[in-house]
Amino acid sequence: MIQEPPVNLPPITLNLGAGGYQNLTYPTPGNHEYNSNNAAPYYSYFAAVNNQINGKPVSGPAQLGYYAFDVGTNWRFYSMNSEANTTEQTAWLVADMAAHPKTCSLLFTHRPYWDFSTEHDGEAASTLPWLKAFYDNGGELVFTGHEHNYQRFVPVNPHTNQSDTARGLRSFVVGTGGTTNLYNTFGSTVNNAQNLVAVSNGTTWGVLKLTLKPGNTYDWLFMPVNGASFTDSGSGTCH
Repeated sequence: MIQEPPVNLPPITLNLGAGGYQNLTYPTPGNHEYNSNNAAPYYSYFAAVNNQINGKPVSGPAQLGYYAFDVGTNWRFYSMNSEANTTEQTAWLVADMAAHPKTCSLLFTHRPYWDFSTEHDGEAASTLPWLKAFYDNGGELVFTGHEHNYQRFVPVNPHTNQSDTARGLRSFVVGTGGTTNLYNTFGSTVNNAQNLVAVSNGTTWGVLKLTLKPGNTYDWLFMPVNGASFTDSGSGTCH
């Protein structure tokens, strides 16, 4: 859940796959959506018409799964489609970031490029051009799903796959809701994941709460289901 600064707006739910609460959700498509005729039911359900998702204004083409919108005064969010049209999205992302400069920006998509889990590691190579462009244009946070577990990575330079505390992208994998099976096998060395992962857990269901604070700071908190003890929390400042 994304909690904005106090501007009398409802919370925003980012859905990294399908389903969820339709009228509150800014979705991004996943691999299962494309099992059905170019994800047509997904786009129909979320009313993904041109410049609109569920009646809320966004920037981006209709029914292609990538778009952008502002949150508060300092943030811009980018939904990127990891399942189709991946090549054309890089130029769109660069143009939109230039046209809508913000202090802070967040990119969310389904498949993780940095992935310490061994279930689906290495499946998101086509998203690397976006991450490089996002980094080059001052991007801050990256959120993904796909893996049924929780992972947080140190800030990373996607050009080198090395830690970069000054300008790096801080990324999360949050696949701990809406599934009956969690993936608890870790150890991937793809994209230097073993040296970049800060936290990983494949035994606890829960959600990640991201609080956007006035100015250019943010907090994150993994909230486990009742009875579970694992959690993860921290804060950051946009560079």
